[in-house]
Amino acid sequence: DIENKYYIDSRVLGTGHHGSVRECMDRATGQRFAVKSICKSDPSVRPGGLAREITLLHEMKHCSIIQLVDVFEDAEYVHL
Repeated sequence: DIENKYYIDSRVLGTGHHGSVRECMDRATGQRFAVKSICKSDPSVRPGGLAREITLLHEMKHCSIIQLVDVFEDAEYVHL
């Protein structure tokens, strides 16, 4: 459960075609991150496309590209 590891601010920082972005904070370290939450039931979200995005973000290691830290999935959302 993402909320066990991170405190998630309820304010939305931005929205996109597939989800919304909020700020979150690691409960153990206080480190701050952005979390993108994607609704799995959205008809525009293809499971294969989502899996590909996760795979690509895991592989990306560049100072100019965001780094994927964690992936959580619950009944309604995938949180990146």
